[in-house]
Amino acid sequence: MELRFVREKNALEISWIKGKINGTIPPYVHGDLYRNGGGMYEVGNYTYNHLFDGLAMIQHFRIAPHEVKYQRKYLQSDTYQKVSTAKAPVVGEFGTAAIPDPCKNIFKRFLTFFSARDMTDNTSVNIIPFNDKLYAATETKYWNQIDPETLDRNEKLDLKELTTVDMATAHAHIDTDGTVYNVGHVFTKGLPTVVTRMPRQTDLQVVGSKLDATENVVALVPSSFWTHVHYFHSFGMTKNYIIIIQQPLLMDIKRAALGYSATDALKWHPDMKTRFRMIHKQTGEQLNKHMVYEADGFFTFHTANAYEENDNIVMDLVWHKDAGIIDAFYLKNLSSEKVEETFKKIDNSVLKRFVFPVNVSEKAKNGNSSSSAPFHIFLKDGKVYCKAETICDVGLEFPQWNYAGYNGRKYRYVYGVGLHKGNRMTTSVVKINVDSKTYEEWSEAGCYVSEPVFIADPKGTAEDHGVLLVAVNKIHTKDLRSCFLLVLDATNMTSLAKVEFEGLDNFPRDFHGLFKSEIGKTK
Repeated sequence: MELRFVREKNALEISWIKGKINGTIPPYVHGDLYRNGGGMYEVGNYTYNHLFDGLAMIQHFRIAPHEVKYQRKYLQSDTYQKVSTAKAPVVGEFGTAAIPDPCKNIFKRFLTFFSARDMTDNTSVNIIPFNDKLYAATETKYWNQIDPETLDRNEKLDLKELTTVDMATAHAHIDTDGTVYNVGHVFTKGLPTVVTRMPRQTDLQVVGSKLDATENVVALVPSSFWTHVHYFHSFGMTKNYIIIIQQPLLMDIKRAALGYSATDALKWHPDMKTRFRMIHKQTGEQLNKHMVYEADGFFTFHTANAYEENDNIVMDLVWHKDAGIIDAFYLKNLSSEKVEETFKKIDNSVLKRFVFPVNVSEKAKNGNSSSSAPFHIFLKDGKVYCKAETICDVGLEFPQWNYAGYNGRKYRYVYGVGLHKGNRMTTSVVKINVDSKTYEEWSEAGCYVSEPVFIADPKGTAEDHGVLLVAVNKIHTKDLRSCFLLVLDATNMTSLAKVEFEGLDNFPRDFHGLFKSEIGKTK
């Protein structure tokens, strides 16, 4: 049986088609599911190199208890238009360098990078809600606002004008009051890491005119390097703190500025520790700034939840032993001949927990007191060695939880995509109980699942009362495929409904999604 993660041809745009519902969708699952990811990997005679390079395609499921419709459309970013016109990758992506402009010498390329005129706005990673609008995001400084009905691009935001950053994570956090927090880098003034916030109802129409971007900067964290920055894809957030993870994957800004792809500018440093910095959301002060919180080097794309308890900060995340997952996702490694080897590089990811002490005595700072093992050990010279605790040894990526009800609070359940050693023909939807350290799952032979999106039951009385929405691709044989939208009971991980779309055999490989409910809206 042949397996390819990426279709041989670019995905086709689809206008509304109706699905056939097999089963029952709960009445409260009434709204719109949006998913974002790459849909186009071939442009003219060129093929992009990496899974993260594809031109963004927005998928949209309109869900009601008795009807589900589906559409998808390429995001009409400036990058999409340039690439489509040139029929070549004239704008660089994560793993594909731009075809050099013959009119620019190296010096001019360097200058245009730092002015960000050539930075991609192919926002193919996530969907972020802000001020009742939807924005597609990636790891550069741009957000594209998408029309919730037509999926057209309505406006393009430059985060540098809003928050000073030259690049930011694709996983902004949203606080209970609607404030959006993010972490990014500034490519001037010593390459600091910046914690930003955009309060709800920020007037985005004054971008570039009246808005003072520095007002949205919470804190600046100085870089430890002259020409390098730490790579991060996400960060943690509790009620009071932003948690920055400085992992030993460094980006050489000089190489990036000279036109290399991000993957060619990144280097893993196996002897380097991973460090953590906790920034107070209101004051911008760094927790115990004269101390160093560090752990043995590891790599992470995605954090799960984080919270404060018993004078500690607790953070869960998906832990990889190194950054090999990035190399594994080159398209050349996703063919049927190499997928087995690829899976071996990505199925070491597990959910782990770190615990950081908040109040540390002077005695402890000198390494002279016991600690709350097994989580951390106080060393001399103001260092705290943080030990990762494995919550569950099932392979996991794309962690999700009951965000609306429990983000930043003590919680019990993490959902995600299960990765299974030795079984390359399936992934599963996993539910991990972080208290009991056990898991349940849904799986079917030949099925590949998307990141699950949790929708809480408004009448529910427990954290896991709700459903999971999952886009599923199924490979029956070499030449036969199908796909369906899966509605799972999040309490017991059983299927409530499957929605199939006639004539549709594949959903594009996507990354992250968002559900916008119709329940409670004023008509």
